[in-house]
Amino acid sequence: MREIIIKWERVDLTKIKKYEDTYFYLITKEYEVLYIGMSYKQEILREVKNTVKDFDFSLNEISLWLGYIEEYKGRITQNLIKDVECALIFVHKPQYNSQCVREYTGRGSLVIKNLNCPFLYSSIEIDKNARKIYIKNPAWEDKKIREKYEKIEKKFLKAFASLENVINAIKDVEEDAFWGYVKEYEMGQISAFAEIIKKIKEEMEKIYENEVKYFSKMKEIKKIEEEE
Repeated sequence: MREIIIKWERVDLTKIKKYEDTYFYLITKEYEVLYIGMSYKQEILREVKNTVKDFDFSLNEISLWLGYIEEYKGRITQNLIKDVECALIFVHKPQYNSQCVREYTGRGSLVIKNLNCPFLYSSIEIDKNARKIYIKNPAWEDKKIREKYEKIEKKFLKAFASLENVINAIKDVEEDAFWGYVKEYEMGQISAFAEIIKKIKEEMEKIYENEVKYFSKMKEIKKIEEEE
């Protein structure tokens, strides 16, 4: 069975070289996979730019990833690249891809191992003869990693509750100010402090959604049978 290892790197569009030694790219937003693409004959930079333009993606809202072939024992052909792209699309079902979403149309069995990208399953095994696809995220099977993220998630939730208590306490002070129990200049300082707390909470929520919560969504180990 063919096996390919892909190492992913998060990049800035302005820093992608014209001739990158890569065939695959990934576009994400927050913790959602928007598009998976590949380029074989034309340079990857042009392909990425065309995709961003075609779907009117905002560079301020998306993240770009390039997938470099770390290991493959065999000749890298256009058919291989297409098979890998098709498998990635079929398994992850990106919002903006249209081909390979409902069916894996690749040539033969294939194993894909993704490194360094939390948006993709770490291991994908397609057994075309048995018409089965095995998907798993080995990181979640590592007890130390799992416990680490569970502790981080609990800390975030506890911090959110504490910040919410502070915000509610400030609302009580604002009510006291309305009745003249708090001096005007003191209320100005308290209001400014309240805005800082709200911004901190908003930034923490972004980190939680993008990093911590997404890892929780990757817990499962799946076995998917293709439709006959």
